Amino acid sequence: MKEYTMAGVWDDGGGLEVKYVGVGLPDATIEGLVAADSDSNAFTHTVESESEADAFRALAEELDADNVWDYRKAKPLRVYTRPDEEDDA
Repeated sequence: MKEYTMAGVWDDGGGLEVKYVGVGLPDATIEGLVAADSDSNAFTHTVESESEADAFRALAEELDADNVWDYRKAKPLRVYTRPDEEDDA
């Protein structure tokens, strides 16, 4: 197991969307992302996981997120989407 500390912003406007933007970012970068959207809040979160992909899934589950986005590259990549709830009816 390896520890992954994730830093980013979460947006609770209509459903929790997590924008993962990296590790060890300057406070000003996080504050700028939060300031750009009044529904956003900064976070850092540490999870233990076997891989980065599992870390994103663990982050989403622990934060009860609908989606997790990786903003480290030029184009944001959705790395997790909450599975549809199974209808037992």
